[in-house]
Amino acid sequence: MKTPPDARFTLNFDYLSTVLAGWLIPGAGHWILGQRARAAILFAAVNATFWIGQYLGDFRPVNRAIHPIFFWGQVGNGLGTLVSNYLWGEKRTPPPGVDRTLPPLLNTGILFTSIAGLLNLLLVLHLADPKTWLESMRRPGEERRKAPGEP
Repeated sequence: MKTPPDARFTLNFDYLSTVLAGWLIPGAGHWILGQRARAAILFAAVNATFWIGQYLGDFRPVNRAIHPIFFWGQVGNGLGTLVSNYLWGEKRTPPPGVDRTLPPLLNTGILFTSIAGLLNLLLVLHLADPKTWLESMRRPGEERRKAPGEP
């Protein structure tokens, strides 16, 4: 049962677990808040961007050993980054000298995966905003109540 719209925000386990779920799986936090359509669109957009980037870079973009700065940008994508780094990342250490076997679209792939990670971090920040939680507690069809002093 949803709480009334004039309820106050409190930091609790539900809040923290929803924000964590939103980081691990893009859109999951919005799904938990009941924003199903938004969650599906966000999940598809962020994951498509990430996995297209992985494909363009021949599944090399997520590699903490070779691209430490971009890895931390990509880690915003959550579970996708951690899984792909486990599967393909650390096993591909650069050979000594110049590596001539790099895929031609590696830079584009790194850019796509980093953008996906940063987009998901924006979604996590949206989930962490108390206004998002108070908005989700309002009953459908009910008008927003104005705060005292608000025009």
